[in-house]
Amino acid sequence: MSKKDVALIHQVIPVHDLIRTHLEKIVDDTKLLKAIRVAASNGFEVDDKYYALTDDSNIYRVTMAMHPSYKLAYFKQQQWPEDWVEQVLSIVRKVWKEKYLPQVKPLSMKPVSGTADAIDEWEFGLHAEQSSADALELYLSTGTIPCTDPIAYWHAQCKSGVIPEALAKMALDYLSVPASSTDVKHAFSLSGRVVTPLCSSLEDESIRATVLLNSWLSIPGLVTEKVFKNHLVVGWKRGKNCAATQAALDAAEAAA
Repeated sequence: MSKKDVALIHQVIPVHDLIRTHLEKIVDDTKLLKAIRVAASNGFEVDDKYYALTDDSNIYRVTMAMHPSYKLAYFKQQQWPEDWVEQVLSIVRKVWKEKYLPQVKPLSMKPVSGTADAIDEWEFGLHAEQSSADALELYLSTGTIPCTDPIAYWHAQCKSGVIPEALAKMALDYLSVPASSTDVKHAFSLSGRVVTPLCSSLEDESIRATVLLNSWLSIPGLVTEKVFKNHLVVGWKRGKNCAATQAALDAAEAAA
């Protein structure tokens, strides 16, 4: 799989639906040869087998819901049964409340003088905490947004400060998951080449930095030369994270 065009998990279900739509049209087209229609029917059964496997992990549903162009509207447009859509909503809410909502920092209140000011501040704090808790509900209740790059969208939302950082983190954690294990296997393979008999004493941090940087540098534009020099080269010269940074530099030279 090309490093430039790594398929992500949010593309899996739409691709399955697209394939199934085309195959259904072929099966229903009586003008076509019977052999073609039978082949399309067999293909539909194979796709149905793999489509069903998406039920084994909640990640597919959560990812679709966190895509600004899909949300829950996609499932309704595909005429999923209402109880299925409710199940997706329940899964997304559970993930948010258990894993990400606890990361929302509570508003720190400072005492103020004056009864009216104190009441206003209390109401503001209550509203802020309520907004953080309902951030997911607010996001899901709004309409979909045309978006070709959901990762860039959530990065922009996070930087804008208009939403809790935890909500953006949830979206990015799921939307950045690759649809294939190809890159994961490649990472394991690279790790095996890094930890050689001559480098068997490398710390975990050094190995991780080497593998990550090697992967990042292979994606054009992800790590700019300026960022590389400022955060790695300068940090290494100052003696910060020396082992990890030096390993990262070696990996960059090898990838060049």
